[in-house]
Amino acid sequence: MFIVLESIDGGGKGRQREELVKYLENKDIQVKSAEFPDHSTPIWDEYLHPALHGEKHMTPGAWFSAFAMEKFLWEEELKKFKGDKNNIFIADGYYTTTLVYQCIIQNKPSLEFGIQFAEQLSIVKPDLAIYLDVHPKTALARKSLEEGKEKKDMFEEDLEKQVWIQAAFQKMVKEQVWCPWKQVDGNGSIHEVRDATFAEIRDIMGWP
Repeated sequence: MFIVLESIDGGGKGRQREELVKYLENKDIQVKSAEFPDHSTPIWDEYLHPALHGEKHMTPGAWFSAFAMEKFLWEEELKKFKGDKNNIFIADGYYTTTLVYQCIIQNKPSLEFGIQFAEQLSIVKPDLAIYLDVHPKTALARKSLEEGKEKKDMFEEDLEKQVWIQAAFQKMVKEQVWCPWKQVDGNGSIHEVRDATFAEIRDIMGWP
């Protein structure tokens, strides 16, 4: 199964991906995972990272295209897990992030275009996206405590933007945009959130 974790910045999706991988491996369940955007690519190093930190200008079309491009690079790998209840791939962010940030928040392009783009070009659709809902003030406080964290990017440092992003993700869940969604309360402890997230994974995998 291909499962995506989503949250606002500082909402814990990266930490929960790590927690779930360890938790599943301790149960002798095979799992692979990745973070999106993929920080190992030239797209990230040369374009996305500098632009997020105000060091490079990118047009709305460039933003959308750059984020979409890396999903095509992962297509063959993700297809191996799609719909397979014997294997799990957990992604921290994905094209679902692009739909929120570029298509809903910036409306460049529109959400309708973003969905049609994914359908026509066959971007691999998650079996389930799990949104970890965290209060924006709590998320930004968590972000500020991260050790070794570089300067916050253009989204991470703006509380108002995080409020908008939270509303956008809630819209995705409510309207079940593009793929199946579940929402988990992300305001609890690391293990509480992990257990609630695992419960959603257990349900889709059909485990007792």
